[in-house]
Amino acid sequence: MTSDLDMDDETPREQELRRRYRRHIFAATLVYVAVLAPVAFWGGLDGTSPWRFVFALLPLLPAAWMFTVIVRRFRELDEYQLRLAFPGVGAGLAAAMLSSVTFGFLSLAGLTLPFTAWLILFIGGGTWRVVNQFTGASKQF
Repeated sequence: MTSDLDMDDETPREQELRRRYRRHIFAATLVYVAVLAPVAFWGGLDGTSPWRFVFALLPLLPAAWMFTVIVRRFRELDEYQLRLAFPGVGAGLAAAMLSSVTFGFLSLAGLTLPFTAWLILFIGGGTWRVVNQFTGASKQF
């Protein structure tokens, strides 16, 4: 190494921010699953009650928490870390958009695919994760 600026090590502050992000995103994900499971099984989403719409939207509360945690994490990154992270975000967004349009056209053509919203989520998130591995941003998340 030619200087201290060339270090790959994280500062103690960066390590703490990453650990906090992982704790919060894990907690938010657990709450999301804890809300989603009862809603899916006992929310009567396939019934006729007007309450089914309220139950269907309940998982948005922990999802909003997850969104907030992710946005806060991006705000904590320095310029170099952001430069590493954004190709993954862009690729994940592009993959989600492309899969959304693809599934939409297949649906128009008469092909019924169950759980397409979940597939789009996993395609976008998975692409983000894979690209982060190649750019070195996976350490940040």
